[in-house]
Amino acid sequence: MLHRSFLGMIGLLSLLTLNPSPLLGDDQPRAASGTLDDPIVDSAMTRAEALAGLDPGCPEEIRDRQVVIDLHYFSFDQKIHRGQLVVDRDLEQDVRPAFQVMLESKFPLQSVIPVSDPRFRKDGRWSDDLSMAANNTSAFNYRPIAGTVRLSNHASGRAIDINPRQNPYIKGQVVQPPGAKYEPNVEGTLTKEHPVVKAFLKMGWEWGGHWKTTRDYQHLEKPNRPVKTSTHVLQVGETKVNVSVSEARGSSLLYVNLHDDEDTSAQAGLEVLRRTGGRLIELRHSGLRDVRFALGGQTYRFDPNRIFTRRGIEQSLAKLSQRNDEAERAVAQFAEDLLKLYQIDRADAVIALHNNGGRSYSVRSYMAGQDLAGDAEEVFIAPARDPSDFDFVTERPVFEALRGRGHNVVLQDNRRVTDDGSLSVYCGRAKKRYINVEAKHGHLSEQVKMLHELGDVLRELGHTRPQ
Repeated sequence: MLHRSFLGMIGLLSLLTLNPSPLLGDDQPRAASGTLDDPIVDSAMTRAEALAGLDPGCPEEIRDRQVVIDLHYFSFDQKIHRGQLVVDRDLEQDVRPAFQVMLESKFPLQSVIPVSDPRFRKDGRWSDDLSMAANNTSAFNYRPIAGTVRLSNHASGRAIDINPRQNPYIKGQVVQPPGAKYEPNVEGTLTKEHPVVKAFLKMGWEWGGHWKTTRDYQHLEKPNRPVKTSTHVLQVGETKVNVSVSEARGSSLLYVNLHDDEDTSAQAGLEVLRRTGGRLIELRHSGLRDVRFALGGQTYRFDPNRIFTRRGIEQSLAKLSQRNDEAERAVAQFAEDLLKLYQIDRADAVIALHNNGGRSYSVRSYMAGQDLAGDAEEVFIAPARDPSDFDFVTERPVFEALRGRGHNVVLQDNRRVTDDGSLSVYCGRAKKRYINVEAKHGHLSEQVKMLHELGDVLRELGHTRPQ
């Protein structure tokens, strides 16, 4: 005869089998397996949540530029996690591939969580100290550089701190976070030869480990570049033409805006200059497309993108006003002076910035049967793109790379192209890398994006170098 307690145990087991504990119920959260398909979620904030508690002194234009990016990463527990970074919207295109390098190389990150998370708040405010102490990787935080009143690049979402405990800030005897050590051979540590650092540097970022008086090994940034602008005055006949030259460190690319009525392209060029550096040269004269000048009691007119060959000068003067030897010499001298100012030999590539009205001129203008078909060696039209937004290039590798990115793009036939005196003809003959980034008037964000993607392509091809 079985003991009662034994029988009671059997009954209890039967009940548990029929009525499983609610702790194991199907409606309870299941632990993620930590794979790419089933990552451990460390942060899943909405944009409003990620910006909640932001310093009220943060300007609206900075706040509005921030985006929340969901990212997968390999962590120290040897599992895949998903977290979030808040960064300036222009940097998303850099951050995603850089984090992909981290994931593929199994570079471990402790966590990737916005500093607005309650765990990183002190007296209700976002705390960089608490985020660092937790070894958290983060980006946007409207705050000054520690010990100064000058805003950090984190304040505009243009800097990232990675694994602060493995990659501390060191200045003399000061170490942040306290107790951290920089040991290059430890997992999760950034070094100058590390693929993660190289990936960021390739995209024009700076690493705090390269700084001289201070070493901020956790810190990577892509600041807005200070732009210096000067005005040069060139003479054409008896008329003076202002030429604006804007320069910013970071790139050896030359951006050229020839038509004074194509304001969208000039704005796009300046925006990219602030982000990645380079030189932008703009003609400033009348706010009109063509340049007018006086000579010997007569007024002449020419298209400034038709002056880089003798034939182009002759045709432009004849079409828009009148031509004679004296006027042709004056325009030829102006073109020579402009080319000297361009210093094309210094540039890794010449990038012309143009706008169109979207009706009579587009990528389709170069298709078979169209007026400009003879100037093109090959044309690619991307179905999802506005045909008014396209690139016109002189080298096949650039053509293929832009096609691969889904751009509308035309490859100039450098042997058969009509000599219209344009800068593309001049560069084609001189075997100088040239790209015209053409966009419809008003398509500012589209043209900025095209320019950023072109910069990526040129870096990937090894056609440009940081400065």
